[in-house]
Amino acid sequence: MLAHRWSLGLLLAAGVMGWMATPAVEASHGPACCPGEVIYCNAPCTCCEVYKTVVVVCHPCTGCQIPVELCLPVCCAGEPCVVQRPTLLGCGLARYTWCCGHGATIRFLRCGDVKVRYF
Repeated sequence: MLAHRWSLGLLLAAGVMGWMATPAVEASHGPACCPGEVIYCNAPCTCCEVYKTVVVVCHPCTGCQIPVELCLPVCCAGEPCVVQRPTLLGCGLARYTWCCGHGATIRFLRCGDVKVRYF
């Protein structure tokens, strides 16, 4: 009788653990790489002539490479300083700062959209 209870307990534990492990496996693969809409919250600085460039950011949750078009002043030359971090709301952010002080903050929202704010 004790062996029967022991094996029943193992089966139940294995079933619960298997049920719990299934979402984790699916979550580790993440959803398909289909980014949502890119939303621009404000206009870039127009202190001088503006040019367009594309930065490719890695989505922190899915690992997808997302191209984001930025409009930057001509004084933003060279490679930017990039800082990525998790956020309390949403999936995280990436901040691109050029040596002239201008830059853009790219926020990843839970719905899949990407918000761009210039500074």
